[in-house]
Amino acid sequence: MAIKTRRVQKTARAERTYRGETEALFLVNELNKRLRTARGTLRETVHALQALSEYQSLPLGEQRLKISRINKVLQQYHARPLLRGDRRRKDGFRLEWQSNEGDDLELLAVLRAVELAQGGRIASLKECSNPDCKRWLFARFAHQRFCSEACKELFHSTDEADKERRRNWARDNYKSRKELELGSRKAIQTERGKGK
Repeated sequence: MAIKTRRVQKTARAERTYRGETEALFLVNELNKRLRTARGTLRETVHALQALSEYQSLPLGEQRLKISRINKVLQQYHARPLLRGDRRRKDGFRLEWQSNEGDDLELLAVLRAVELAQGGRIASLKECSNPDCKRWLFARFAHQRFCSEACKELFHSTDEADKERRRNWARDNYKSRKELELGSRKAIQTERGKGK
């Protein structure tokens, strides 16, 4: 008897995106690009905006202090609004900000960082926890710490504190399994003794 199989072509699934991820992609690329150029102003801006995460719970005086620190960082950016025609939009135009100094990409990255902060997603921008890497990433989940699986594996294989944590876990796991195994053997022996 022949086995009938269906030959259904699997459709490609669209990759899932998370809130703030598409807006952050450009910013992450700029942060990683600027790592190579060693210019820290964009990085400084992101860190200052991340410090605002608990803004609502702070007393009024501390709120003003945090805002003034961010404004001090943002003062270095000088821009003017510019309207551009855009046929894709219903109203036919869009508002852009153009830098007076000429680095429009950095200004756009700062504006994206501010948008992420306003949307409550600035904490998702993180630096890779691998000390040899320090690339930026958009963390889809709060526990995500590494920019790639390779970075994560390298960190876990070289970090002494992590190695010690895993050794302790393995030791404790071995002990608990042996205790369970010993308890099972005693129970079997007890059962056999009752059956006689």
